[in-house]
Amino acid sequence: YVGFIVFFTVREFKNWRNQGSSYFGSYWNWAEVIMICLSYAAMVLYVYRIVLTQEILKVFNTTHGNGYVKLQYVTTIDEMFGYIIAFTTFVAILKFIRILRFNKRMGILYSTLAQCSKDLKSFCIVFCTVFFAFVQMFYLLFGLQMSDFSSFVNSAETTFGMVTGKFDFDAICRASPLLGPLAFFMFVFVAAIVLINIFLTLIISAFETVKHDVMKQNNDYEIMDFMAKKVKGMFGLANASADPTAGDGTEDSINSIEEQLTLFPEKIDRLLHYINDMYFDGKLDVNNSKSAVGRRLALNANRARVMPAT
Repeated sequence: YVGFIVFFTVREFKNWRNQGSSYFGSYWNWAEVIMICLSYAAMVLYVYRIVLTQEILKVFNTTHGNGYVKLQYVTTIDEMFGYIIAFTTFVAILKFIRILRFNKRMGILYSTLAQCSKDLKSFCIVFCTVFFAFVQMFYLLFGLQMSDFSSFVNSAETTFGMVTGKFDFDAICRASPLLGPLAFFMFVFVAAIVLINIFLTLIISAFETVKHDVMKQNNDYEIMDFMAKKVKGMFGLANASADPTAGDGTEDSINSIEEQLTLFPEKIDRLLHYINDMYFDGKLDVNNSKSAVGRRLALNANRARVMPAT
């Protein structure tokens, strides 16, 4: 584990040197930095906990179990160690979301979040401001009458539960017959109706944009190709020079052209369907156009195969 952390530290340091200040513009880079810092803190606390345990055992053995041993400090260190391990595991598991971008459907969702990220940041600021304003109001109104609002933290938890539909309206009315229902319905209208619908609108709008815009959809490598590329990069084979006995590369160029010609009709079909759905509401019959385009592409492919031979 220590070896992996040192390796990731060196790798992220090199990435920071290469990218500069733009390195901190990515969430995944922040996740790497946080996980590395938490890992080093966990290692320090682990060693320190062992040292404290040895000192306690030494006192215990010297006094034959009759001496006074203060365990509060060791318990605090052990509790902090558990918290750090929990957060480290949490961040490490979140990194698996990055792997899901290789799936086409998950790639669309990932692109959707990236598309509406700026709008969501502004929305989160507004939502947090409105939410904590209501939390403070509920705390001041019902803090003395209801245990659910007895502290600011309890008030925040109860208010968040009200957003999800968990509330005791009768208790609110008993605590404040006049202001209770008024504050409750005001919160439901502003938070549960207006703000939540705005949030859903942002997500749906970004999803529709990504869904209809092919250029904004994720187009990463297949998972096996990606893994093979990473393995080659680790062993320094990614930028290896070409084999001098492989010839002048004409055959590889021909194969590349044939592969592109094979994939080109599929791209044309996608383009025709996209234009038909976007501008003609699916009313055009693109089958005849597809067949004509296919015949032309087949003719061009045959010409491309014949030209190198001649």
